[in-house]
Amino acid sequence: MTSSSPRSSRNRLYAGVAALGVAGGAWLVCASAGGSSGTVCPFKLITGFACPACGSTRAVLALFEGRDPLQYNPVGLVTLAAGALALVLMLRDLATGSDALLRAWSRVEALFRRPAVAVAGVALLALNWIWTLAKGL
Repeated sequence: MTSSSPRSSRNRLYAGVAALGVAGGAWLVCASAGGSSGTVCPFKLITGFACPACGSTRAVLALFEGRDPLQYNPVGLVTLAAGALALVLMLRDLATGSDALLRAWSRVEALFRRPAVAVAGVALLALNWIWTLAKGL
């Protein structure tokens, strides 16, 4: 059995970051072009309830338009910040040959494997979801 040479963790991570960056940018462009009805949440269509991330796209678009993004879902702002940081680190690494993004990813992954941190993260997401549902997003 022959197999292709395994891709390094760094290359897989960077390919994933690049793909998610392109997909996220395309999603924002499509949502922006669609206006207020441009974003459709499959979870909400099926269940009738807002998903934990409902309002994230609207929050990012509101930020770009100079409106208050916190009236929507702050998860979108956290995701935008993490994605932007990952893209900047990836571009820096590609320019310098470093692996800062891979090291940072490994540290964050190790942090979230700690039970106390994982439970706190899930609790924050649950509280955010309750807040999102209470706002009627």
